[in-house]
Amino acid sequence: LLYHLEVQTKEQEELNRVIGHNRFPALEDYDSRPYVKCVRQEIPSKKLRAPAIPHRAVDDDIYKRMFIPNPGAIIISNAKGMALDENVYTEPTRFNPDCFLPKGGGNKEPRPVATFGFGRRICPGRHLAAASIWIAVAAVFATVNVDKAKDQDGKRFTPEIMFETGKTRCVE
Repeated sequence: LLYHLEVQTKEQEELNRVIGHNRFPALEDYDSRPYVKCVRQEIPSKKLRAPAIPHRAVDDDIYKRMFIPNPGAIIISNAKGMALDENVYTEPTRFNPDCFLPKGGGNKEPRPVATFGFGRRICPGRHLAAASIWIAVAAVFATVNVDKAKDQDGKRFTPEIMFETGKTRCVE
């Protein structure tokens, strides 16, 4: 949010218009708050990604004219590559929740599919996780005003976000 204060402004305007100032957002507000849905979809499509769990082929297979041999071919989905596919998403490296809005206000781009896995091994808790992320994001927008920090001289600055890399990524 610190790098995209305009997102906070837009979401807080929607919050005030739909809910007002008398209560906190609730899951019942999900359908009437399209912008926070877009923010929730955009967050995991960027840098917050853990590596996929490898899968092993159990039979010879052909996928899009590519032969996958058995026994033991290891298959790892390229979730990052899918999220950054320029054939699917306009400006995929830019944080832009507006891209998920319907055509009137955005590009109506498809939501990222790789966040919770695929097929029969898709995360069974994906709906709970998505709802939990939605309510957390909505609560932040309802209760907090994020702004840039000030240095000793009172000048505003944006701290640099540095990721520590390894099997997973975390903010230092």
